[in-house]
Amino acid sequence: MPMGIGGFIVGGLQQVIVVFGVHHVFNALEVQLLATTGVDPFNAIITGAIVAQGGAAVAVAMKTQDPKKRALYISSAVPAFLGITEPAIFGINLRFMKPFLYALVGGACAGGVASFLHLAGTGMGITVLPGTLLYLDHLLEYVLVNLIGFGVAFGLTFTLFKPEE
Repeated sequence: MPMGIGGFIVGGLQQVIVVFGVHHVFNALEVQLLATTGVDPFNAIITGAIVAQGGAAVAVAMKTQDPKKRALYISSAVPAFLGITEPAIFGINLRFMKPFLYALVGGACAGGVASFLHLAGTGMGITVLPGTLLYLDHLLEYVLVNLIGFGVAFGLTFTLFKPEE
């Protein structure tokens, strides 16, 4: 799809697919992309969605007054920056719902930019911080996509979410 629209859609919906546990089906797509083109644009799109879940979770932690809850929320957010979003999704974002939705918006924005820039990794399976290794030839664009995902999700959550404590 032109102008990053496909990336916007995939980036916005990818973490919903994670909630249902069927996101591993896309490994076959990534293998096929690597085998036929030598690069994996899907990885670039989903990394923004992954970091967005972490950004929303960090915003919830920062807005939480209870130190025990804040520590728990931070420990649930950290794995997202290593590519594992389930603790952030199920421990924080989906529980409060709005942070999850704000993270979907962040993922959509990041995915749209990744697609628009034709960003693609040289491998698959790792994202966010460790995924940097797949983008050494396009590092600035990769960092930009991650900052957009994090920034949009964090900004929306920090501005619009009110923790009920």
